[in-house]
Amino acid sequence: MMKFFKEVLLVAVIFSLAESRIDCGSVGATTLLSQLPADCTHLEGYLKINGTGDVTLDALESITEKLYADSSNVTSISAPKLTKIQGELELADNKHLKSVSFPTLTTVGDDVEIFDNPELGSLSFPALVNLNDAFVVVRCGVTQVDVPKLVDAIKNGTSVSFKGNPNLITINLQSLKPLNTKVALDNNPNLKFIKICTPTEQIYDSTTNGNQQSYNKTKPGHPVVACKSPTTGDGNGDGDGSASDGSQVAPSLAAAGLLWQWLLWQWLF
Repeated sequence: MMKFFKEVLLVAVIFSLAESRIDCGSVGATTLLSQLPADCTHLEGYLKINGTGDVTLDALESITEKLYADSSNVTSISAPKLTKIQGELELADNKHLKSVSFPTLTTVGDDVEIFDNPELGSLSFPALVNLNDAFVVVRCGVTQVDVPKLVDAIKNGTSVSFKGNPNLITINLQSLKPLNTKVALDNNPNLKFIKICTPTEQIYDSTTNGNQQSYNKTKPGHPVVACKSPTTGDGNGDGDGSASDGSQVAPSLAAAGLLWQWLLWQWLF
């Protein structure tokens, strides 16, 4: 009886492991949102978000190429389980896009480019640590950009860039260590505060002729660059300088599932 019980549990574990990843797409091909299977966890190739209204990618955990929404009519994009994009993340010219949510996205293998989204109110990547190229926010309606865990962009000379954002007030780059990464600013007239906790001189303004010049911290009207907000003591309003985003919930649940499978495997054998 015990042997039969163990065999049943073994079959259950095997099925559990098999069902934990569901592949879709193909290498080098573009999958439209309307073609994406609802239960797909791993997409081979590119994903283009099209259509209208709110978009939620409930199951998707990884993409081998680019995720993009260009000139769409979507109003929001949410990917609660997406942890890795091996290519680029691009959100461009989406006139009605008001919000995006990537709470568990830790790695992007190329650029993050967010531009010409005039209704986008704020931008947050609470879990993003690894970025292989530039992080760019251009001509968006955002008042706040929050990337609290980004350490650096890997390619030498790559910049974290903010240009032509008329409503932008605060930027949180508290973990950035800009040794090879420049922070480039251009025409953000309401920018008041940039949270960076590692002392740096790698912050640049663009001049009228397009050249970059070293950021002048003492120039009147320029934003404060510091580890603590001049008004709240930190950049988040939670008193400890950490991001209160809940981004660890999904990874913790995944780890618990793997632990359960390992313990059951040990018991079976």
